[in-house]
Amino acid sequence: RDKTRLSSPRAVRMGREIGVFMLIMVIGLTFVCIAPLIPLAAALFYITNFVIWRYHVLYVYERGYESNGSVWFTFTQLVILSLVVAQTFLSCVLFSKQAYIQGAVLYATVPYYLFKVYRKFRAEFGSASSWAVPLSEATAAPPTDFGGEIYTHPALRPAASGWFPDIGKVWRGYPGVTSKNN
Repeated sequence: RDKTRLSSPRAVRMGREIGVFMLIMVIGLTFVCIAPLIPLAAALFYITNFVIWRYHVLYVYERGYESNGSVWFTFTQLVILSLVVAQTFLSCVLFSKQAYIQGAVLYATVPYYLFKVYRKFRAEFGSASSWAVPLSEATAAPPTDFGGEIYTHPALRPAASGWFPDIGKVWRGYPGVTSKNN
């Protein structure tokens, strides 16, 4: 049991991980004008993490919940919105420094391209609410039977090598999350 508990996979803590990714993006976008090497380091971070996180999410981490992709769409919307806000502030800074032509060009071109990207995402993926099945369609659909095997936890299936009561809990594997220090 101890070996199973120590070597069993952890779940991803998305609240922490997305915050780290957003911090790297903010740092990279903030210093793009004054320190051009920092955005290159941020781009390298995202390129390497794409490979690493794809492998880890598919094969290492245990799924704690399933949002059917709606979190990704919300995250993409917020990134595009933050880019619009950053571009607006940068245009205002250029206007305050009497760089009227550069500020006007930036203010006229960047929102167009961001809106174009946003429309492309909406056309390809729809909105987050369009992925859910309406209740009226779900009740009208014919009943299905997946069998009992799909509802059995992987650790309890016949070919499993071990089981521990904490397997499958989202917070498992992170020290200090479930224990109290009195």
